[in-house]
Amino acid sequence: MTDTWWVKQGQLDPEQKNVFTLPITDDYLVKGPPGSGKTNVLLLWGKRLIGSNIPDIVVVVHTRTLQEFIRSGAPKYGIPSTKIVTFRKFGTDLLYRVGAGVTLPADFDKSREVLVDALQAQISAKRIQQEYACVLVDEAQDFLPGEIDVMRVLGQRFFGVADEPKGYAIPTTQLAHDESLADISTQDMAQAKQLVEKQYQGVMRNHDQIKMLRDQFR
Repeated sequence: MTDTWWVKQGQLDPEQKNVFTLPITDDYLVKGPPGSGKTNVLLLWGKRLIGSNIPDIVVVVHTRTLQEFIRSGAPKYGIPSTKIVTFRKFGTDLLYRVGAGVTLPADFDKSREVLVDALQAQISAKRIQQEYACVLVDEAQDFLPGEIDVMRVLGQRFFGVADEPKGYAIPTTQLAHDESLADISTQDMAQAKQLVEKQYQGVMRNHDQIKMLRDQFR
């Protein structure tokens, strides 16, 4: 890992800077292609919140590898590395705190569903309620709809960044993914765009208040 990915807000391009004209009182999902600076924007948004006297934030990622990568740079943005957690750690810690332990199966995909079910049960019972002023999510396209639901409930505000796959390929991590659609953009770009929007709508279902910033990065 190098420190070349750490940037200051003044180093952002005009399109990226536009994000920081938005009010911090709304929810956002910023979409763009890989390598377009979305993680920087996510961390700078977290820095903005902390600088606005809103320190009660958490940054949730999908994998431990990504967690360690972001932790290596988070302090450069004034964000304590302890605020960067995987969803698994995020969820199991909450369950432990309310005395609701969970045994997760060895199969990773099944364990995700079991964890979501356990969290939603505690949320329904009002034993787990809103925990954070804002939940920030990196690589939001890799999360299950249920995981997004949980994080949306636990944060007063939501700020996520997600890949808009090159050529509008369909994210392989989403439920009901059809491998035959992976290269559909070479056949029918309009249909490919519609399918991608459907995938993201599935992840963001029930969250119409989240503003999709589809054209923020190019």
